[in-house]
Amino acid sequence: MHASPYKPPQARIPHFTRVDLGERLVILIPPSTVPDIVQITDVKPVASYSCVPSKYPKLVIPGSPNIWTDNIPKRVKKDRETRMQERKEACFSSPVPLFIAVDTLHDGKFKYDTLDVITDRNSLRKLLRWVTGSNSNPFRIDVQRSGKTCIFTKVKTADHSAQTTGYGLGFEAAATRPGPGCEGTYGHYRIITYDFGGLQVLIRFEVDACLSADTNDNVSDELASALSELTVDTSTSTRQANVDVRYSDFGLSVELQSSRELVPQSSLIDLVTRTMKGDVRWQEVFPQMYLSQTEYLYIARHERGMFGNVEKVRLNGAMSDEIARRRRRVETVEMPKLKAALDAILSVVRKVDDGVQLSLVRERGELALYKLRQGKGPGESGSRGQGS
Repeated sequence: MHASPYKPPQARIPHFTRVDLGERLVILIPPSTVPDIVQITDVKPVASYSCVPSKYPKLVIPGSPNIWTDNIPKRVKKDRETRMQERKEACFSSPVPLFIAVDTLHDGKFKYDTLDVITDRNSLRKLLRWVTGSNSNPFRIDVQRSGKTCIFTKVKTADHSAQTTGYGLGFEAAATRPGPGCEGTYGHYRIITYDFGGLQVLIRFEVDACLSADTNDNVSDELASALSELTVDTSTSTRQANVDVRYSDFGLSVELQSSRELVPQSSLIDLVTRTMKGDVRWQEVFPQMYLSQTEYLYIARHERGMFGNVEKVRLNGAMSDEIARRRRRVETVEMPKLKAALDAILSVVRKVDDGVQLSLVRERGELALYKLRQGKGPGESGSRGQGS
């Protein structure tokens, strides 16, 4: 039997995201030598914000994720097609809100120059898929260097904003309530730093929900200890009984809440919905949890919108043999490959002059680093966008 001569075309990023690509500097290949183990350590919450998407978007700082109520809805209507993602892009489509949140809570004194990478979780997940070969989807991540610090910004290469997403949005709305002062917000974003096998990383990601303060008190004393470590200095004139509304230079207004406390890292929850027989894509879900150090995964199963019990999985502390096995794998297989890939990327980027605009583009099975031509970026057409 002869193999078919037909070969499916290899995916490329759309033309509108290629118009500003200039000289190709290097083609990167997945490293053949990787560390034996890479763990995330020294996790420190830095900032957070909730988003009020509108014609005049607003950031509520520090904001709060929706709070898990433990009231499981019996039935949820199917999510309708929505373009909410477009409204969220003003709050998440560039690193600007990240820097606004960090500078607001740290009074402009945060030391960015100690970092190796500033990124969103989504960009690291795309690089992880490339280096492990788990899929061949094209992507583009723009890179800018300042000193040793490299900033990664994912560029939107497809329109997913109008897709139907099952029952996830409806379930989240029914099973959670807004955090204090966050009524009317849509989406909460967390910014943390950690040591990633020797690399100092600042990462932003979206948070679905968190445990209530009462639940935290009942879970363990460790959460109270964590909360005490998360309090940001409030000895400035901006702390007051009422919120402090400011305006940035980027078309975003900022509402600074009177309390500068961030919810504990150990209370964060990722929510996923699956049919009764649907599989959890652990090869995607667990690395996502690990990269953001999200403590809990709540898996809500349903039959055409009829929900039953919620399975609760914990990243740290007491865990099942299966979760322990998945954690060992992520620390001995996936994370070492990602660390080696980041080392290779940083080595190349740091050889280019400081401030030069660069872009990592994966298409046709290759990952290459390009220089960008100034004044022709896809960002001019509003195509930039980030996931979590």
